[in-house]
Amino acid sequence: MYFQKAPLQCVFPRQLFVKILNSKLHIKLPNYLTMKYRKEHPQSEKIQHLCQMNRCDYLFAGTGLAALLTAATLADAHKLAGKKVVFIEAESHKGNDRTWCFWDTQPTFPELVVKKWDFAQVNDADTLRRFSMAPLHYFLMRSGSFYDSLRYKLAALPGVQFITAPIQTVNDTGTEVEVQTADGLWVANKVFSSLYTPPEPSSQQQFPLIHQHFVGWFIETDKAAFDPNTVGFMDFSVPQQGNTRFMYVLPFTDKKALVEYTLFSQELLPKAAYETAIKDYLQQKGIVNYRIEETEQGNIPMTCYPFHKRNTQNILYIGTAGGWTKASTGFTFKNSVRKAQALAHNWTDQGPRNLKTSWSRFVFYDRLLLEVLAHENHRGADLFTSLFIKGNPQLVFRFLDEETTLLEEIQLILRCPKMPFLRALWRVLF
Repeated sequence: MYFQKAPLQCVFPRQLFVKILNSKLHIKLPNYLTMKYRKEHPQSEKIQHLCQMNRCDYLFAGTGLAALLTAATLADAHKLAGKKVVFIEAESHKGNDRTWCFWDTQPTFPELVVKKWDFAQVNDADTLRRFSMAPLHYFLMRSGSFYDSLRYKLAALPGVQFITAPIQTVNDTGTEVEVQTADGLWVANKVFSSLYTPPEPSSQQQFPLIHQHFVGWFIETDKAAFDPNTVGFMDFSVPQQGNTRFMYVLPFTDKKALVEYTLFSQELLPKAAYETAIKDYLQQKGIVNYRIEETEQGNIPMTCYPFHKRNTQNILYIGTAGGWTKASTGFTFKNSVRKAQALAHNWTDQGPRNLKTSWSRFVFYDRLLLEVLAHENHRGADLFTSLFIKGNPQLVFRFLDEETTLLEEIQLILRCPKMPFLRALWRVLF
């Protein structure tokens, strides 16, 4: 007999306690079994955690783009069959907290695409170039429908559970991961974390950190003001004020559009500064009567910081926290699709393989661009207009997708301002 129940007493052999501690089952000990141990060891955190412990095979810390996309991709590849999968989020419904755009020949989720454009334009104060995106298209998705669609799909799978609770700590013990939430402890074999912790990339000097920060207004005008077939990719006609600043205009109809004031810089602005810039821009375009239907605000980190070095034996960082954002553009959606597919392709019997970001010339190009923006931020408009207005836009898109040849890349480089990049190269090498 392992134990003998008696009034206010409990015989608790060491062998049984160790067996329970090492168990992979979800066990909640009865009060009478732990009473004596609690009384004799009031400081023991182990027994307190054990009494509240929940177990799963895979745990996703966060339920944004990267988590849902990764889980759905793994489910489609039959990697989650027979597994208990838990998603922990701080809030249960995010809604349309993001607007994702990407260029491609075909969208990954065609049923979720809100708008498609076949033409784009880039301009500064003196020159405007409108061009065809063919064979590509520019797609827009709203995050609300994406969250709802993938959550519904995943929640219908056996063994999948969504939990709302703030995550306090995530600790890899070497054999498993303990995730402490405000509502209790979860223990998982593997954790996928999309929790971005800014102090890491921002506290070092080796890899520049540029913020792509913006405020956008979804507006409706009283008369036709937009070309619904053309996306305003970068309008550098706005005052640069020593930075890289532009308007990003996504027209849905001739009267409705998302107008977004965007900067690539190291310092953020007060919200009122973004809003004043949007008002001035609309007035400059002769748009004075309009209604703001919705607003959005964001800050996307652009950096070549090696996020993969944060991964541990049992914790894999994904999304922006895992370096899935394209460093030179801030675009995340298309890159996340590719990363999730690579993760599923390289899956092993033990679960995810720690995929390190291998060095490539495209990472080096990104590093040089960010060096330029970090030290000569005012040159951003010259740089981007030299590529899109004076160069071949389709070649630029292929370059940003990392699909160009070395010869094509040399052609693009020769169109860029030379001295800023030579100075950046010197800083990187020496």
